[in-house]
Amino acid sequence: MAEIRHQIAIEAPPEKVYAALATQAGLRSWWTADTVADHKTGGKAEFGFAQYRVKPSGVDKVKRAIAEFVPYVRANEPGTKLYQAWQQKDDPTRFVHFFIFEDEAAHAAHAGSEAVKRFEAAYRPELSEGDVVFTDYQLVAANRR
Repeated sequence: MAEIRHQIAIEAPPEKVYAALATQAGLRSWWTADTVADHKTGGKAEFGFAQYRVKPSGVDKVKRAIAEFVPYVRANEPGTKLYQAWQQKDDPTRFVHFFIFEDEAAHAAHAGSEAVKRFEAAYRPELSEGDVVFTDYQLVAANRR
């Protein structure tokens, strides 16, 4: 399997970089206010992404479906700690959703909800580049020395 690495230079002391990337408060300052992270050695932060592209003719339909879906999640899924839908600025046909679930039971409740089925029924016919790509991420935090 190919490996992709992305490297950027950050002009800040190592302690500040560590705090921003490996502590819950730091992650919450630039990622999302609902990030859940354990800063201890072996600790982790978990979040997921769903990415997709729709036909230009389907953009407004999908945005309306998102406008109905996300408030439902906020009001009815206490185990969904974060759910955000973003539209790419330079290509409005591309969307990405960020989510954090409290545990596997919350994820299963979300995935099996009628609201998810309604949202899928709205966006699936509009997809232009295959199915939605779901990616789960786990941030493994390091111990500061």
